Amino acid sequence: MTVRCDEGTREEPVPAGQRQRAALEPAQAAELAQLGMAIEKLYGQPMDIEWAIAGGGSSLCRRGR
Repeated sequence: MTVRCDEGTREEPVPAGQRQRAALEPAQAAELAQLGMAIEKLYGQPMDIEWAIAGGGSSLCRRGR
């Protein structure tokens, strides 16, 4: 996984206790799916998007191509 450090970011192994755990809660996955469908509708085609989960838990579209 990518983690923040003083130099920027670095790769670290995912801790054993987290390897079998889903990265997103079902509600987060549903919210991102809805966001993706809204972006597809806006542009009239599927788009490659990047997203992030903000500190408060809301999803953000970072970039669409």
